[in-house]
Amino acid sequence: KISTRATATENLLSRRVRFGARILTQNGRDALRELTGFFFDFDKTLTVYEFRQFGKSAKAMPFIYRGQYLHTEGPKRGHPYNLSDIYIGANIKIPTEGQLTLTDSLAEKSHIILRITDVDE
Repeated sequence: KISTRATATENLLSRRVRFGARILTQNGRDALRELTGFFFDFDKTLTVYEFRQFGKSAKAMPFIYRGQYLHTEGPKRGHPYNLSDIYIGANIKIPTEGQLTLTDSLAEKSHIILRITDVDE
């Protein structure tokens, strides 16, 4: 009997980078949200969650759906975000279209900007 430690999919998903982020906005309530994101290098996708406290337990609520997001300006315009774009102080600009979990104040804008505050590898 041969046993493997993990399936191929689990191996791919385990190769991810976790990062903390904040929203760049004038709305103080949205700016104070502590967000946790994951960047998956194998398919250049990212997702962002907001951890909310419910009594004694915290739940991860989806904030930005997993997907491949493209640079919207600058020399990398039209290219997907990649691992070299995930560093402390970097901004990630994500379109709000199709993001159903955003507050009304964020959803009315065409994009939201996330500033990366910390990175785990």
